[in-house]
Order: sequence, then C-alpha cells, then structure tokens
Amino acid sequence: MDAFQLRVLAIVAMVVDHVGLFLLGNTVGFRLVGRLAFPLFAFLVANGFQHTHDVRRYGIRLFLFALISQWPYVWLQQSVFPDFAGLNIFFTLFTGLVGLAAWKKWRVASLPLVGVLAAGAQLLKMDYGWVGVMTIWLFGVFYNRLLVAFGGMALSFGSTTLGYLLGLNPQIDIQIAGVAAIPFIRLYNGKPGYRGLKHWFYWFYPVHLLILGIVARVFARG
Repeated sequence: MDAFQLRVLAIVAMVVDHVGLFLLGNTVGFRLVGRLAFPLFAFLVANGFQHTHDVRRYGIRLFLFALISQWPYVWLQQSVFPDFAGLNIFFTLFTGLVGLAAWKKWRVASLPLVGVLAAGAQLLKMDYGWVGVMTIWLFGVFYNRLLVAFGGMALSFGSTTLGYLLGLNPQIDIQIAGVAAIPFIRLYNGKPGYRGLKHWFYWFYPVHLLILGIVARVFARG
C-alpha cells in the first residue's frame, strides 16, 4: 500500500467511527472499525516527517488546520456531549510532530520536552491525549524499526484497558483495537502514491465534522 491508500483507509475508518458515535448512538461495531484511523494518521505524520523538505512548513499547516477544525469539532461533539471541551486531532498531530522535531535536533536531551508535550496533550484534552503524542513519536523515532514502534503503540493503547482490568477506569476502552492497523502499516511500500488530493485530505476533516454536526442536529430535532 502507498501513502495515498493509507490516507484513504484512515479517512474511511474515521468517517465510520464518527457516524457510529454521533449518528448511531455509539454503535460498537462502527467504533471498532474507527480504531484503525488514528494509528494510520499517526504513522502518516511520522512518515511525512521523514520525507518533508520543510518541517516548519509542515507543522504550520497542521496547526493552521487545527485552528480551522476546532469550532466544527466542538460543535459536533456538543451535539451529543453538551459539556464537551477539548482539542481536535490536528492539535495532537502537530504536538507529535513537534516532539519528533525536538528528537531530531536534541536526541536524548529532548526527552523531558517530549514528556511535557505528552502531558500537555492530556491536560489540554487533545484527542487521544498523551497516547496520541507518544504513538506519533514512537513511529517517528523507530521509523526503521517498526516492530519496536508497534510494541510501544500496543502498550500505549492497552494502558486504558489495563486500567479497567485493575479497577482504575470505570469503563473499558476499545482503543486497544487500534493494533488492527498494524498489518496495513506493514504493507506500506514507501511510495507516496497519487498526490493530486494532498490538500483535500486536510480540508476533508473540518468539512466532514461540519456536515455531521448538521445531520446530528437534524436527527435530534426529528
């Protein structure tokens, strides 16, 4: 699979997840399919970091779309969770990229900063929190040793499930299902694939949030 195909798969999984959560009353089957999305996006950011000629420009683009997406993200969330307050996934992707840039420049000396970034993601309620930031970081740092990255991702995603088993979390978390993305990442052939829709992928996120927000409210009124 090339990068374009991975992006398409990630977007399809994301839409299935959001439909299951916001339109179908948190349907478990849809949510399980949706667990594929974030690990794929995390890997694609790490992959983009490896190949970009301008990390700063890449980071600015992620942050810009984080700002653009924030209102549609909160508006959609509040259609189901009225008191919701949090930051969308683009903030998580941006923070993970910052962690990778710090690692590239300072190596081991950057680890305290990476820890602060992960903690900040959790405190600011970014989508996927510290797990999201560390997953991106692991994929980037161990880009040429993906089995190590996969192991770290599995541990990160399994942490909330372990918390449930230990009685620390009141509800079981299905994030561990994200490990199902591993075979697809292993199929990556190192090629970018079709590049004609590069910026469309960025715009798809806020636009689909807005559309789902409208549909969710129409359903609620009906």
